[in-house]
Amino acid sequence: MCCFSRPVRHVSGTSIFARDAEDGRQLLVYSMNFDADEALAMILPLPVPPAPGDDAVRFIDLERYPRLFRDLGRAFPPLLQAKSRGAPLAAAARARPRLTVHRVGRFEASFVPTLAEFSRLDERFRVAPEVWDSLPQYRDYGFAVFKLRPRRRLLGLWRRRQTVHPMAFSFPRRDPATLFFPTVHVHDGVAPARAKFDHTLYCQPAPAIAETFAWERSSGPLGHHVDDARAGGVIDPASPGYRVTLVGERPNHDVTLTPPPGLALELLRARGAHHELTLRAAAAYYDDIYSEQQRRWSATARRHVNVLGAALRDGLLELERARREAWGLTPYDPALPEMHANGDRVWSFTTWRVEPGDSPGPCRVRFTVFNDDVEPQLVAWTFSRVPDAARVREVQAALERLLAETTARFSTSRAP
Repeated sequence: MCCFSRPVRHVSGTSIFARDAEDGRQLLVYSMNFDADEALAMILPLPVPPAPGDDAVRFIDLERYPRLFRDLGRAFPPLLQAKSRGAPLAAAARARPRLTVHRVGRFEASFVPTLAEFSRLDERFRVAPEVWDSLPQYRDYGFAVFKLRPRRRLLGLWRRRQTVHPMAFSFPRRDPATLFFPTVHVHDGVAPARAKFDHTLYCQPAPAIAETFAWERSSGPLGHHVDDARAGGVIDPASPGYRVTLVGERPNHDVTLTPPPGLALELLRARGAHHELTLRAAAAYYDDIYSEQQRRWSATARRHVNVLGAALRDGLLELERARREAWGLTPYDPALPEMHANGDRVWSFTTWRVEPGDSPGPCRVRFTVFNDDVEPQLVAWTFSRVPDAARVREVQAALERLLAETTARFSTSRAP
């Protein structure tokens, strides 16, 4: 969240990294470019459990690793690019001691356990109560507060924008299954319904998220590009990372990653003797739904992914047994040349349309099937030879019938 206690001239290039930590905690690293005329605070709301102690947040000093996000970026292909009320809060905290101030690199940082505790901070580092009134989702959050100072002007005339070295900490979560990214914008005391984003988000999530969301995967373990010794333990050097960019105008809210409830991981990839199903549930993470179809896809991914996966798995096994000879199927082998069906033709990933005589040996052909309630699902069949147009139409029709029968079990078309 770009929430500042005083006006800022410029904010850009926000980068945030999140990862699960032990004991249900979350690690969060934040960096940005900014320019301001006076000392101010950046405030990050955190979904902590109720009534956290003053020491619930553990700050991590990354001053010696200002290039952390640059190194994270190198692990990926280049980018193309209850309502608070002022008076009662002050009265409730008037007798409380000042909050503990931690020196974290070039910053001073504090943890504010509740909105009522903001009066324990210097007034320059608070946000007006009416701003919190407009953001009721934070009524029971805690807040990490970083005090920032502007650069001195050169010869009293101008100064360069400064890039904030990564600010890192861990915090306890009320929902250990959810990764949280504070991205709500509050500038100049205003929280608009939509805001302009210039954010790059990185994470190393649990398998239930990593196997279902659609973020870009790094080319290998993050330790190949990030100096773990200087990163203060915030990354897992042996695991890959994931990235998404948020650029342009979007709904002004935080980004959360919560896997479909009760997700059965074993359903995400189901292989038979002659096929492999890749179950997709990326719609579970939609945060800017702009069509009825997207709403339905999201509802299915959140509520019915296990039913969908089990029904497709069983239905594909039945199709395989019934059509193996007629379709000319051969034992599944992921090393076979991969092609994809589009319309009634088969296409190579490296060449144009492939005709049955162009590739005489076995091949894998990937089919995509979806409808108004289910996002695109992937089914790869292995054929003894490239199927002709009639066979492609037959296989596609069989998959569409199977999906329609499956969807009838849980249709979300009338879901609220």
